[in-house]
Amino acid sequence: MKKLLLFAAGAMMAVSASAQWAVVGSYCDWSFQKATTFSGEGEELSCEIEHFTTDFKIVDITNDNWDIQYGTATPIEIGKSYVLDGKNGGADPSNTFFAGNVIAVNNAVVKWNPTTFTLTVTGDAEEQVTDGSVIYLIGDPNGWNINDGSMTLKSISEDVYQGTFDLAAGNGIYFRFYTALGNWAGDGALPSVGPLPNDNTNVEVEFTDGVFNGTCQPGKGSWQLATWDGGDLTMKVNLKDWTVTFTVGSEDSGVESIIDVNAPAVYYNLQGVKVNNPQNGIFVVKQGNKTQKVVIR
Repeated sequence: MKKLLLFAAGAMMAVSASAQWAVVGSYCDWSFQKATTFSGEGEELSCEIEHFTTDFKIVDITNDNWDIQYGTATPIEIGKSYVLDGKNGGADPSNTFFAGNVIAVNNAVVKWNPTTFTLTVTGDAEEQVTDGSVIYLIGDPNGWNINDGSMTLKSISEDVYQGTFDLAAGNGIYFRFYTALGNWAGDGALPSVGPLPNDNTNVEVEFTDGVFNGTCQPGKGSWQLATWDGGDLTMKVNLKDWTVTFTVGSEDSGVESIIDVNAPAVYYNLQGVKVNNPQNGIFVVKQGNKTQKVVIR
């Protein structure tokens, strides 16, 4: 029996010693093949990443699977050490995000201790610059891309934002809002603005005479359009009293709508940069009070 136990312990040590730890995340399209692996021995592993974007995990990619992975729901600050949570009983740990408005770390040095499960990231923090003039619609309409700033609600008064979007018809359309890009945020925290504090919880939008009134808060969850026939949806988000109003169609008057129809079309790429001569790609076109995505070939 003792021999068997010793053999089992030796096998476990061999597996640990042969682990190939790597940083896997949005910066490498969540690809094991593109991931940055750690070098070093024992408890002092490190790697360098030139442009390390937020949203990642530490994974043992030895067997080309996600069986051994580590992350934390606590947003991490640059230069501080954090003990990560590991996969336990089949439940995956949370993705790891940078704290505050940090969307990336340039010339990052990532240190990982596989014994204490401690992570430290140092480097030059790159922050999402926000001036309070817009918030962002993030969800099914933009493919849940936290770096896509093309669908914006503009400030119409202090802490009140409004935008009208031409949404394609569909079932089960989910979305929420963000005050800054690049960071999904933890439960109950900005920059995410949702109907509830926790993720994986949703509120169905039920219109009365074409209008839905609800509440919002710093946090996750999503609003859901169970069925949508397509067309304009006007969204107003009030971060002063933490309310939302969704109205079918445009809230503009008929005269303003005529002006909008005749307004020039302005094109932007998916990063929100104006494009004067759009060619071959997906663009956001704004014409008056209407905003929609178009494919130009």
